[in-house]
Amino acid sequence: MLTAITTPTFVVILSIIAKYSAKLETVSTLLQGIDVDLQEATKHIQDLLSMLEIDRNNCENLFNTIFNEVKLVASKIDLELKLPRRNIKQVHRENYSTNDVKVYFRQSLFIP
Repeated sequence: MLTAITTPTFVVILSIIAKYSAKLETVSTLLQGIDVDLQEATKHIQDLLSMLEIDRNNCENLFNTIFNEVKLVASKIDLELKLPRRNIKQVHRENYSTNDVKVYFRQSLFIP
């Protein structure tokens, strides 16, 4: 388990989840309520969808911010940010043709 949580992939995914879980919390809390106002819930969901669309259109800058946080966390736990091992013939995941760690994680995890 310690090996899994100290991989660069885990740290990047954790940072992405941390960013979006805060944004999803209001809709999640609203939908779990006893007296759910469907119009209000629909408005919150539409706002969330428009926010996600804006983030998707601005993914380069947004991921740069997230990756800076990842680098800070990685330096605190002595984690080297490196590309996963790649094979010529990959079956269970994509082989992204880049040697840049930030580009790899943006393509494979943030905007797949």
